[in-house]
Amino acid sequence: MPRGAVTLQEVNANDAIRGSLIVAAAGLLGVAGWRLSRAPPPSREALDLLTLVDQDGDGVINAAEYARVGDGELPLPVVDANGSGVLEPWEVDLLIRHVSPLRPSMSWIPRAL
Repeated sequence: MPRGAVTLQEVNANDAIRGSLIVAAAGLLGVAGWRLSRAPPPSREALDLLTLVDQDGDGVINAAEYARVGDGELPLPVVDANGSGVLEPWEVDLLIRHVSPLRPSMSWIPRAL
């Protein structure tokens, strides 16, 4: 056999490795898509605040419940991250973690979450 020649077994082994890598990549891409499409789990604090604000017990904060506890400075469409019209537990968690009552406000009245 000449030097540098590739045998049939080597070609089949390379094709098998390439095929298994493609299958693994497709599986990882599917898992990443599933992970990105589901809502993140809320924190215990977000669930506690949701329990206090949610009057009808449906597990989300609707526009009427938000207007009852809000100061009107931050409208519901601004904080509704997915545009569903209600605040889900993971969105309440975003509010708790990223909207600080210590930040400057247009109002003279301090906010409290």
